[in-house]
Amino acid sequence: MGEKLFRKGLAYGKTCLEVLIDFLFPRKKDALLFATLNTEDIVKKVHPSTHPEALFDYHDPLIHSLVWHAKYKGDPLAITHMATLLYDALYEEIADRLAFAGGGKALLVSIPSSKERMRYKGFNQVALIAEAIASEDKGQLFEHPTPLLFRKKEVGRQTDLKKRTERLKNMKEVFIVNNPTPVKGRIVVLIDDVTTTGATLSEARKALEKAKPAHIEVLAFAH
Repeated sequence: MGEKLFRKGLAYGKTCLEVLIDFLFPRKKDALLFATLNTEDIVKKVHPSTHPEALFDYHDPLIHSLVWHAKYKGDPLAITHMATLLYDALYEEIADRLAFAGGGKALLVSIPSSKERMRYKGFNQVALIAEAIASEDKGQLFEHPTPLLFRKKEVGRQTDLKKRTERLKNMKEVFIVNNPTPVKGRIVVLIDDVTTTGATLSEARKALEKAKPAHIEVLAFAH
């Protein structure tokens, strides 16, 4: 009980600090990094990730700016850019898999946010990115149903943990698919905004695998 209260207090303190920093130092100048660019310009300017399940290097200033404005502001332009870049990266692979499977559509699944983050921000940026991907796709490849992946327990934020072993332990068996029927036998595309150790995506994949999909494609915007 004491440890849980300590973690909540620590998370609340960090949340207050983020709000204060944002108030004192609003990141309007950062937004200028991507406000005048199209997705082709962004690809030319940024560093790709060496991680097999991520598109870009999170430490690239332009990528960091996009992620920050999507995560903390729900910025529509940042969301759109990230969605378009993810969609472009996924299109050929998913189109080929669907053709080989005889047609149909892939299920687009986003990492669910914690209740604490939803209370604080009021939105899940990854769900917004998934919605933007589905909107751009216009029903060609993807089906973005009501949420299929849920958190069955609340845990401390991954960003509060530095060691990979701690992050893996923290996320162990966090996710669940409440209704496996829509997932069974389908191609599933699991997306996230940022992956660090891969713990979140790994546990989400395990939960989806229990629903027996035909294939799971995993991709994060940045690492």
